[in-house]
Amino acid sequence: MTKQVNPEVAYKKGLYYLKGEGEGKSLEKARECFEEAASQGSEQALFQLGEIYWWGKPGKDVKKAIHYYELAADKDDKDAQHALGFAYQYGHGVEVDLEKAIDLLMKAAMQG
Repeated sequence: MTKQVNPEVAYKKGLYYLKGEGEGKSLEKARECFEEAASQGSEQALFQLGEIYWWGKPGKDVKKAIHYYELAADKDDKDAQHALGFAYQYGHGVEVDLEKAIDLLMKAAMQG
C-alpha cells in the first residue's frame, strides 16, 4: 500500500482478503493490509501478522510470528497474549518459560 490510510480500514480490508470476502481471497494482499495497519499502531493487525507467520500463510516463520505476537501483547491484545503464553508454555519458537507463560495467559484471561 502506497498511501497512508486509517489503520482500522486497512485492518478490515486485510480481514476481507484473508477470509476471501469482498474482492476475493489473497493472503499476500491481506498481509500487506495488516502491515499497513500495524505500522500505524493496530494491535489487531500485529496479531494477524503473527497468525499469518505462525500458521505458514504464505510461508511459516515462527520467529516473525513471535515478534508480532510480542508487539501485539505489549499493546494488551488478549489474543496475542494467549498465543504467546502458549508458545512460552510449550517452547514453540521460544525457550520454555512457565513464569512468563502464566503471566501472559493470566493477562489474556483477565480480558475475557
